[in-house]
Amino acid sequence: MTTETRDVVGCLVCGAGPVAALPRYARFRRVTSDCRPWYKDGKIAICGACGLVQAVIDRGFEDEARRIYDAYEVYHQSGGQEQRTFSSADGISSPRSERLLRGVQQALGLPERGRLLDVGCGNGNLLRSFGRLHPGWTLAGFEYDQRHRATIEGLPGVTRFHSGDLAAIDGSFDLVTLLHALEHFPDPVGQLRSIRSRLAPGGRILVQVPDHAHNPFDLVIADHCVHFSPATLATVMGRAGVGVTFQSRDLIPREITLVGQVRPDGQEGTVAPPDGPAAGTVTAALDWLAEILGQARALAARGPLGIFGTSIAGAWLGGELEASVAFFVDEDPDRVGRRFLGREILAPAAIPADARVLVPFPGPTAGAIAARHGALAPRLVLPPAWPPAAGHPHIPQEEPPPCER
Repeated sequence: MTTETRDVVGCLVCGAGPVAALPRYARFRRVTSDCRPWYKDGKIAICGACGLVQAVIDRGFEDEARRIYDAYEVYHQSGGQEQRTFSSADGISSPRSERLLRGVQQALGLPERGRLLDVGCGNGNLLRSFGRLHPGWTLAGFEYDQRHRATIEGLPGVTRFHSGDLAAIDGSFDLVTLLHALEHFPDPVGQLRSIRSRLAPGGRILVQVPDHAHNPFDLVIADHCVHFSPATLATVMGRAGVGVTFQSRDLIPREITLVGQVRPDGQEGTVAPPDGPAAGTVTAALDWLAEILGQARALAARGPLGIFGTSIAGAWLGGELEASVAFFVDEDPDRVGRRFLGREILAPAAIPADARVLVPFPGPTAGAIAARHGALAPRLVLPPAWPPAAGHPHIPQEEPPPCER
């Protein structure tokens, strides 16, 4: 793999730079956004002007991204079925996109009829959910390639499928959705400007991206160009001429959800100052990841080790620990009974009595899982607190050892 850099690597949003890669990050293995272990030697940097945490987009990154997307399998852990999310209040699960759409209904205030474009539509999960909730709308999807074209075009309400160049899409739309898509673009402001030009009068944009400050595992996703905070996401929207009308970090845990609309004055925003010490947050996140890895290795040395979850966190730990993981655990019935990284996926009730299961989720998420399975508490091991408690900074832990590619 080539690691040759371009002559100048500036910030992907404000252009300041050059931005400098954080050296210690390269020691961590990474994971693809479709939940497969990936190699170490990645590069992330922080812009001193706007605080954006971002990948260093050089030829090495571009080569990796191409390889990842060429082999991409959305929700392969469940045979293509969308991931289910669980309510912290009652533990009831629902498809991620359906929960999102119900949560933003009031903020969107959608009419009975309209036109939707879903950017990064994958195999059509959001289009399915939206079509069920808004049967009077006509739907269109956009994707990087055409592998799911037939599936998308066969969905109720879908009239068009687009791939290739986002700027080449014709027509106008009352709503454009980007769910876990914006972070994949090396020019997020330029892509949003293209989308803005496709909005009908009064049209809106619905964006959801990972929140790296609430979920350190986002930092080890190899094909994410940008790692957002609420402030940097709002800055990107503003520079594209889109005003923020709704933003939440609570609608779906560890995600930022935002609704935007073209600014009435037609102006594009300026770069906002950083919303905090981004470098300190990233350093603490890498310390936390190293601490979890050490915790998992210690558990594996004492007996059978399971990992709770078969998404990003599970894939990252599975890649780092390899044969030390005996099995995975998941609450999603579409995943139970399948295999992930060559290991069986068990339901929580099937955890062996002599095993310990690490629940590698930040803060409230890990606690909510433990509460839902109180009878299993002796077998569930929670991670260190995240974010670190005030006055109790993380102590840097042993770094992950070099790993073979």
